Amino acid sequence: MFIIVSVSVLLIVLFFLRVLFYSKKNISEKSFSIALQSENNGEYEDALLNYEIALVQVKKMKHHKDLKSKILEKIKVLHTVIQYQKNLFNVNKNAY
Repeated sequence: MFIIVSVSVLLIVLFFLRVLFYSKKNISEKSFSIALQSENNGEYEDALLNYEIALVQVKKMKHHKDLKSKILEKIKVLHTVIQYQKNLFNVNKNAY
């Protein structure tokens, strides 16, 4: 009887740990997909913010190396795009 109860408790604990782990994984993936949508819509600063949020979440997970590298690449590209747009705006502003 004791073995059945202990196995049941262990399974319940493992189930809750899995649910907790999966929800954290979802947060990083949701932030990544929101950032990707913002980037596709041309909202680069919003995308950058969401990528940074996703990066923080992925760093907490410590085993999503592929997603982490994708996010880091996106952040680098967005920094470049935002800087280019700012420089382009300043050039056009000074032309008038």
